[in-house]
Amino acid sequence: METRNPEPEPEPESVPQVLFPDILSTYQAGKDELNLAEFPISAIGSRLDPSIKTIIFQDKTFDKASGETITRKLTITASDQYGLPTASDDEILLGLLQLSRIQNFASSTVSFTPYQLLRILGWSINTNNYRRLKESINRWMGVTLYYENAWRADKSRWVDVSLHFLEQVEFYRPGQEGALTGDGYSVFKWNDIVFRNFREGNLKELDFQVYRILDGAIAKRLYRFLDKRFFMRRELTFELEAFACEKIGLSRPVKTGPAGRVTTDVGQIKRRLLPALKELEGVGFILPLPPEERFTKDGVGKWEIHFTRPNPAALLEPAPEPAPAVLTQDAFALEIEEVTPLEGRLVGHGITRAQAKKLVTETDGARIQTQLDVLEFLLAKGGESAPDNRGG
Repeated sequence: METRNPEPEPEPESVPQVLFPDILSTYQAGKDELNLAEFPISAIGSRLDPSIKTIIFQDKTFDKASGETITRKLTITASDQYGLPTASDDEILLGLLQLSRIQNFASSTVSFTPYQLLRILGWSINTNNYRRLKESINRWMGVTLYYENAWRADKSRWVDVSLHFLEQVEFYRPGQEGALTGDGYSVFKWNDIVFRNFREGNLKELDFQVYRILDGAIAKRLYRFLDKRFFMRRELTFELEAFACEKIGLSRPVKTGPAGRVTTDVGQIKRRLLPALKELEGVGFILPLPPEERFTKDGVGKWEIHFTRPNPAALLEPAPEPAPAVLTQDAFALEIEEVTPLEGRLVGHGITRAQAKKLVTETDGARIQTQLDVLEFLLAKGGESAPDNRGG
């Protein structure tokens, strides 16, 4: 449900050393920014052609303020070093939004640990995912977005803005004093325009428990967009090609007919959407429909796609609350307890939580850091030099 939040009471800019110590993997009461739900901010997929540095999404909509149909356009450009954002980068940015939400949007500068972010996203605690987080945040630092008639500053108008979502980032390094935050924490800073939208309540509720159940990037993108549009009505219909390519972010497939005419391959769009639609049907977010009813042609032969949201009483019951002392994530139990970034890296290599805490307590942190760096170098190198027993 789309809601407007009252502006929080001003708080000091400093961030407490203990941040939300009881983050649960069942984190549910999430938020989504309305602009981020309206247009895709990444391509669908995990890998992109590195030579492509720009993607564009656009649509037409009726603007109540002007009484006219306007064209909205979003252009996304990337740095040479990190490239365009992918679906996982979109998910990580949404996770950063949850970190701000948990801190009640008190400051545009947010302190966190990678462990906390991985817990919210429901990702495994391991070295590869720590690296993914760092690379993704660096990628967002190099991404510029140009919104033309496409950024909703308030309920009354669409405006032009050009921005980076993130303006500053600092990653924690053991043994080195941070310039922006306390020892043990990384930090990022939101763009002022984006953060102002957060503070002014340009947000909607997002059931993060449902979001995390979804497996595919297309299903997650569908969920965010449709959840925003379902705010006003239970039934939605869209022109299929524009919906899939401009709102969900699918690349536009083409085919060549017998006469050499190039057209959009609607059949391929349907095939790509169907598994994601099944996921949303499976969690009770949309009513099931056979393909011949999900996809229909209008009076002029244009393909459309249809959605109906179930009555609230028909939605799936929420998962039961976990016991207060232990929560379950990915089929193994985790105690509800904070770990430092160094402990998190040790856990990612197979060390138990208790052993990791003991090692960090009794051994010089710089020495552990050196050993981990050597281990990860050998693992990346591969071959006979790669250790079989990382924990050992």
